[in-house]
Order: sequence, then structure tokens, then C-alpha cells
Amino acid sequence: MAALDCSQDLAWLLQRNGQRLQAATDRTALAHGLTGGLRDYVILVLLEREQPKTQNELGHRAGVDKTTLMAVLDRMEREGLVERRLDPKNRRVRIPVATAKGQELLAAVTAARRAAEEVPGMTATELKTLRKLLIRLDEACEAAGLKFTGSCV
Repeated sequence: MAALDCSQDLAWLLQRNGQRLQAATDRTALAHGLTGGLRDYVILVLLEREQPKTQNELGHRAGVDKTTLMAVLDRMEREGLVERRLDPKNRRVRIPVATAKGQELLAAVTAARRAAEEVPGMTATELKTLRKLLIRLDEACEAAGLKFTGSCV
């Protein structure tokens, strides 16, 4: 039986390098004062860029269960990074939003994270091409019905 060449396994390559980038982002987020590291960063990114209308939608996009999300949002709210507003259409629903402090921290971590993505040995053009291909892969997977089911944080 021939040994499997992992360099030909796209899932393995994505997992391996995703873990590296997640770890780098976690270190950067922690260094900038995000107590929850990568998880807090992901929550703030989603709140700012996708603006989920419910906590349930936020949890789904972040890949975290309801119990974990509530604990994270409770802590981030105590730290002044997020607030939960009542939905004017349904008072039982809370809409999470980033506060000014959360937005400031997000901007600082994002700038530092981008600097960390400048991988030695890869050109800016190669990294730009990689981003475009990963976006296309994500869109193609969504279109094919390959839904996101795991935790990203």
C-alpha cells in the first residue's frame, strides 16, 4: 500500500494552514486586549461586516452553539465590546452590535493581523490570488450545498 501524499489533499492543506493563521490571529487578538482571542475577533468581524440580525444568526455564522455564544456575548458586553439591543419588531429577540470600543479594537487587531498574513516566501500577488481563489471556493461550496457545519473558533 502506497503512502498518501498529504500535499495533494486539499482538505488537509486548508486545515493545516487554517490552524496556523487562526493561531496567529488568536495571539494578535489577545495581545490587543481581546480576552477571548480569536473567538472575540470573529464575533466582532461578523457584527461589523455581516451585521447579523439575531444572536442565533450570529452563532450560526460563527460556528458556535447557543450556550457558548451567550457566555461570550455576556463577557464581551461586560467588557464594553458589544451590546444587545431589543428588536423593535420582536421584543423577545436581541440584536447584537459592536460598541465604539469594540469597533476600535477590531480595527487595531485587523491591521495587526493583516501584517501577520504577509508570509515570507510568498509575494503580495500570490497572496492576493490565494484570497480570490479561497473566496471562489467558498462561494462554489455554498452553491453546491456544502454547508458550513463546524466551529471556526
